[in-house]
Amino acid sequence: LLDSINYISYQIAGVFKTIPKNTSIRTDLILPYSNYLNQSPSNVTRSDNYDLGTLIKVNNATNMPQLEAKIHAILNADKSENEKTADLISLSDLHLSDEYFASNGFLAGGNSELIWFVVLSGLMCLGISIINYANFSVSLYINRTREVAVRKVIGSANSGVFQQLMTESFLTTLLASLLAVVIYILVTPQFSVLVETQFNLNDLVKVNNLPALLLIIFFIAILSGFYPSLLLSKKKIIASLKGGEKMSKGAFVTKVLLIIQFSISVIMIASMLIFKGQLEYLVNFDKGYNVEDVISINTPTDLKGSGYEEAFINNLSAIPEIQSFTSFSGYSMTPYVDGKSKFSLTFKNIDSAYMEVMGIQLLEGQPIHIARKNGIANGVLVNQAFIKKSGIENPIGSPVSIFDDAIIVGIIKDYYTFGPKSQLRPLLFFDKADEREHFSVLIKSTASSTFLSSKIEQAWEKVYDPIPFHYEEMATIYREKFEHEDKISKIAGTGSIIAIFISSFGLLGLVGLTIQRRLKELSIRRIMGAESVHIIWITIKKFAIPIMTSLALGIALSVYLTEQWLADYHNRIHFGWEQGAIASLVVILTMIFIVLGQTIKVTRVNPVVHLKDE
Repeated sequence: LLDSINYISYQIAGVFKTIPKNTSIRTDLILPYSNYLNQSPSNVTRSDNYDLGTLIKVNNATNMPQLEAKIHAILNADKSENEKTADLISLSDLHLSDEYFASNGFLAGGNSELIWFVVLSGLMCLGISIINYANFSVSLYINRTREVAVRKVIGSANSGVFQQLMTESFLTTLLASLLAVVIYILVTPQFSVLVETQFNLNDLVKVNNLPALLLIIFFIAILSGFYPSLLLSKKKIIASLKGGEKMSKGAFVTKVLLIIQFSISVIMIASMLIFKGQLEYLVNFDKGYNVEDVISINTPTDLKGSGYEEAFINNLSAIPEIQSFTSFSGYSMTPYVDGKSKFSLTFKNIDSAYMEVMGIQLLEGQPIHIARKNGIANGVLVNQAFIKKSGIENPIGSPVSIFDDAIIVGIIKDYYTFGPKSQLRPLLFFDKADEREHFSVLIKSTASSTFLSSKIEQAWEKVYDPIPFHYEEMATIYREKFEHEDKISKIAGTGSIIAIFISSFGLLGLVGLTIQRRLKELSIRRIMGAESVHIIWITIKKFAIPIMTSLALGIALSVYLTEQWLADYHNRIHFGWEQGAIASLVVILTMIFIVLGQTIKVTRVNPVVHLKDE
């Protein structure tokens, strides 16, 4: 059928560099704008056309409010009843923000929330590692006091000891950085898939990045080693040589740092559970329409009045596996003004099967095709959000300022169309088949999409060949609305595993050092008849208060942070006792297993061995 269409031949004038995937403006082909002007002059001159995107290059000295005011004046130069507005949005805001609706050639290229979450997760895990180093250094204080005292006796000043210990911190950080490069090479392919941006070793060692990397290494070394180095370098020589130095300040700092790192672990575990719970809720909650077993097909544009829609629909009707199908067209962000209220409205030009295929509930009134049989030619359906915005008290039978003689014949249940963070938007359905210039088809069938698509493709090729056939599953389209929530959930899960692993490693070392210092005491208790359970309980008590404090602090912060994140969602879960209980259980079991492992290892050794060791 498409043999009658006049195709335009183009000559390739140049080749441009492939545009990265993580940008807001992506294309494979650039055509001259003059062709659009020649083919669709009415679309360019119509004041209600919103199909064009406009880019304006400004300099740094431009007064944006004044520029917006001038554009506003141009748009309303015709002094029509409906006021038209246009907001200037920077490409960076469009690229990284969820607040703006990307369309007309612009795509959502990134998400600032996801970027910040990756950064914060990394900083939290780095913070736990820094705390571990400081904890180990402070805990090893008693073992190194004699060494430090001997250095001072042979002439080392406090500053010299401090420099030596800080040098150790710098060398440790440098070695860790080299190991991090190896890990970076190993995990980069998986991380690139997650964030949909290709990274490699060259991105890390770029000349522009080296100063920042060196600065990060410097600050990590300072943060890790400053307090332990300062604490050790200031100890008195005689007391240290006699072994009389106590670790009161160091022990207190160690407990505080232990509380901080396990609080971070609790926050990340609880947050991960919240993110996963919110994602599952969004996928499964009553969204107000059906996406299961429905596939979507977009038909070519600019074929109005040529019989293609009717021919394609007839071909679909001949496929027995199709349960039902519907065709529709729609557009959004159209201003609605009726003298009492003004708001943006989403239109859909539907057929009689649309409501059934989509599973949209009619709350009141009658469908459009039934109203037409009853003598109402221009009946429309509106949703609950429309009634709320317009303030119409008795909607059924009321006129609306859309087109001549439009009458509300029914009210449909609100449903969500623009993603999990969007508000319920005013929506209007009408049925004018002769005005569908570009329509979509929804097909409902329980047959496999692979099997069904081959038959639909044959129906497509009979009408639209050589235009390639393409279809999408509505369930997949709906799932893609939560793509960045899914990414955050995966990052949170990975970060939680890393955080609890690093924290466990730090606690393992602290428990081992604590038991090592109390070997004689524990050995005497065993000789006096203490059971292994009693020894385990003594060790657990030493870490119980810091761990319980970290649980309380971590859960409190988790509630606050996750509630702030969830506040952007109009459909959401709330922080419950389950998230707090699971996070607490993970931390408590980690502590118990570590204490059990270290204590059992000690109780297997004859206590006499430790008592005669000097």
